[in-house]
Amino acid sequence: MIRFIFKAMYEYITFPFRVLEYLIDNLIDLFIMEEYPIDFSLISDVEIDGVDTRDYPDFCDAFIARCEYMGREATDRELDLINENSDFVYDQVINYIY
Repeated sequence: MIRFIFKAMYEYITFPFRVLEYLIDNLIDLFIMEEYPIDFSLISDVEIDGVDTRDYPDFCDAFIARCEYMGREATDRELDLINENSDFVYDQVINYIY
């Protein structure tokens, strides 16, 4: 019985912190990614990875591994947003190959 009471108290005390942690980890990240448009004209020094020439002309496995955005190294979130734009990635792959 005492174990049940301690477990219930633990759940009651830690629940708000777990909810807050969830909000910080998921909802805020989603909000930032949705509301944070990338200006593709500010991207430079692009490094491409995953290029397989047997996959010509699609290069569907290629992605931007590193780049500079606004004069600094792009963060992981920014790289995710950049790589979601398949047209931009494809153009960069073609520039990289030719």
